[in-house]
Amino acid sequence: MSGVRLFISVLVIAALSGCVAAPPPQPAGPPVSIYFATDRDETTPDKGFFGPGRRDNAGGTGTVTYGRADISDPVLKKPMAVTLLPQDAFFKQVNAAREAAGGHRALIFIHGYRNSFARAIGRTAQIARDLHYPGPILAFSWPSRGTTVGYPRDAANARWATDDIEDFLLDTAEKSGAWRVDLLAHSMGNQPLLDALQDIAQSHKRALFGQVIMAAPDVDADIFLQEAPDIVPLASRVTLYTSAKDEALRASKDFNGFRRAGDASAGIVIVKGVDTIDVTSAGADPLGHSYYRDAKTVLLDIDELLQEGAPPAQRRHIRPVDDMGYWRFVAEGEK
Repeated sequence: MSGVRLFISVLVIAALSGCVAAPPPQPAGPPVSIYFATDRDETTPDKGFFGPGRRDNAGGTGTVTYGRADISDPVLKKPMAVTLLPQDAFFKQVNAAREAAGGHRALIFIHGYRNSFARAIGRTAQIARDLHYPGPILAFSWPSRGTTVGYPRDAANARWATDDIEDFLLDTAEKSGAWRVDLLAHSMGNQPLLDALQDIAQSHKRALFGQVIMAAPDVDADIFLQEAPDIVPLASRVTLYTSAKDEALRASKDFNGFRRAGDASAGIVIVKGVDTIDVTSAGADPLGHSYYRDAKTVLLDIDELLQEGAPPAQRRHIRPVDDMGYWRFVAEGEK
């Protein structure tokens, strides 16, 4: 690789580190319990409990560990405590948490690139605090390296984790006691989610899941156009959030050679049965990539979507774009 190409690649990877841009500090609150599954290798508590490597087996797939993390710091520091659980005990506790919340639902979050285990749990804890979700929130943490230069390895590990994510989705739908399991993925986490759902769609033709929310997907846009129609029957609603100001995904396009589904700068990705929402006018972090948690109106829309399951036409913060087949956020000051 020439010096110029290496320099450009380093800049691209640095830009993509916006996947974990720090959110504004928040006051401490009561501990949040996050139930997790991970196919990361185990390590010691002082090193974050789980590392960046694969915990694989002889068949090449992952070995999944289950547990509960109790975290008190929304600024994404290490979990306060981690308790490992056998799978049956894990789902018994998830079921009890669902009953305690008075609902019949559960939400699974799949993180993006450059997330250590602790950061992934912290992200999920922030979601739990920001949303008024009527049920337990679970995290699946695949083996992200958690470093700026780890993008290529993260991309490989995200796809490697597909089978484990598929099993976790199906197990949660079957064993959590939830009538509805909602799914939320960010950035690179959308790739294994999309692949897992497409695999599930080969043998299931009914809606197994509630809301499937794909925020800023770092997925080849052409592959998304091919695969997304297959997953529509699996969900009550599929929502794609995209932005023309997502600098991280524009960098990903330069790095990978193809535009990303969450990048609207070269056109909106529209799939029949998928609600595409353009968040460009909503405002977000400087790289425009973490709006699912940093932009107030986007967060309110996700909350409304999860609470009510309403179609875009019935939600307060978005408007149709003429007859173009997608929606956009109302700009500040716009009526």
